[in-house]
Amino acid sequence: MTRQKTSQHSYGLENADRILIIIVLAVGAILVAYFYSSDTLTSLLYLIPIILSSLWWRNKGIVAAALFSALLIGDHVWNQTLDVGLDSYRVIVFFVSAILISVLKGQTVAAQNETANLQMTLSETEDKHRSLINSVNAGVLVHTFGPGGRIIKANPAFVRMMGYSSLDDLLEVPFSELLASAEENVRISETLHRLKFLKDEHIKFARKNGTKLCGLVNSQLEYPQDGPPLIYTTVEDVTASLHLRTAFREAQALQTALFENTAAIMLIVEADDTIVSANANFEILTGYLRSDVEGKKKWTEFILKDQWIRIHTYQSLKRPDDEKAPRSYETLLVDRKGGIRNVFLTISSVEGGEKPLTMVEITERRHIEEALRESAKRHFKMSITDGLTKLYNSRHFYNQLQTEVDRATRHGYPLTLLLMDVDNFKHFNDSYGHLEGDGVLVRLARVIEHSIRASDTAYRYGGEEFVVLLPETSLDKGLIVAERIRADFKEEIFIPNAADRISATVSIGVAQYRPSEEPTSFVERADQSMYRAKQSGKNKVVAETAPV
Repeated sequence: MTRQKTSQHSYGLENADRILIIIVLAVGAILVAYFYSSDTLTSLLYLIPIILSSLWWRNKGIVAAALFSALLIGDHVWNQTLDVGLDSYRVIVFFVSAILISVLKGQTVAAQNETANLQMTLSETEDKHRSLINSVNAGVLVHTFGPGGRIIKANPAFVRMMGYSSLDDLLEVPFSELLASAEENVRISETLHRLKFLKDEHIKFARKNGTKLCGLVNSQLEYPQDGPPLIYTTVEDVTASLHLRTAFREAQALQTALFENTAAIMLIVEADDTIVSANANFEILTGYLRSDVEGKKKWTEFILKDQWIRIHTYQSLKRPDDEKAPRSYETLLVDRKGGIRNVFLTISSVEGGEKPLTMVEITERRHIEEALRESAKRHFKMSITDGLTKLYNSRHFYNQLQTEVDRATRHGYPLTLLLMDVDNFKHFNDSYGHLEGDGVLVRLARVIEHSIRASDTAYRYGGEEFVVLLPETSLDKGLIVAERIRADFKEEIFIPNAADRISATVSIGVAQYRPSEEPTSFVERADQSMYRAKQSGKNKVVAETAPV
């Protein structure tokens, strides 16, 4: 494109061409007058190479001048009219003139072509620059400096950024009205007046719809030779990124607050279990300063060794489909004084790098839970225990009887039951009172407890009646136990008053469980045996009449 324009410019008659033609004609006219010839036409032909040389490039002009000069000389020789001195002088003068004018013309045309090329390059550069500015996402604008500063130019990105439909709408708005507040305008003006530029300045703008835009602004104040001062400004919309940074800072502040103020121990540990960071509660609960452990100790050093082996083993055996889930354990933490604290440990699984770890002290909770368990045991035991004799009560007897029957049936073990009653107990109560009668029942309960195994169980069946269950015990062995109880109880001496020293006796019935028998039938057979013992004189042990 540049070459075409240059060629067209070289062959056109510009002002310089016209001036050169006038000069050539004037010089030619003088020479014709000075070297007057009868052949006027021939003299005029001398002007042709000079005129042509002024219109072409200098090389072509030189060739043309030489060519026509040779033709003229040839013409004179042919016509034998050559005056060597005069005509040679004329040819030399015209030839030299052609060369000089051609050189001058060539320099003038070269200068004109160079100027045209520079203008063309400048125009292309401006087009590219304008296209680049219009295509960028950042806002670019030029506005005047001062209280009434107005926008002169702006790229489409800035127009869109500010929410205007066209550049014309934007140009009608003073620059100060595009700012979110008058304070922003004052601040910008003072900074530009002092520094002549803005560098990565955060400035709040007001869009056309009233919403706020935070821009990262770079400006340069320039003072042209004519006209008002101009400000060249770029604006990058960083509203969203600032919101993200603000949210990130708030999240960091919240995270720090939670990390420091939580009642739990919080640690950040590396993959090799080295403590990177510990919160304030770590110091409170363990007695160690954070500076003593951060980057120096592993968190596993504060867990009892056998507890850590248990945790590590479980971690190693965890299922692959659950390996990313946090792991929680109840374990024991050792503080600086050697004290043991119950903690609830949570290990968060994070792929690579650092991972969080929390420990919540549950020592007090453990004490409370233990107390509750003990209380529950006591209440349960009270619910199944006779308050006077401390043996199990009749309600628990029937529950346990069914359990023992089921077990005997399942394994084929023998099961024997003793049912006993204190002889003449009503007479004793009537004679010495219920308090002394209660003492007799308590003494019988102690005799029973000392006469049976740990696997056997004794119950106060009701009033002065007692029951003993003997698992894995046949009838004959049950008779031995019953006889031991009867004999030992008879040896007990009671002193209801200062004058009396008396003993009490017990009648015992013995029965062995029969396969597929109902538990109630089993008890009834033992009761019948005990009744026969009463009827046969009391203080006896009687077995069922048809044992298994």
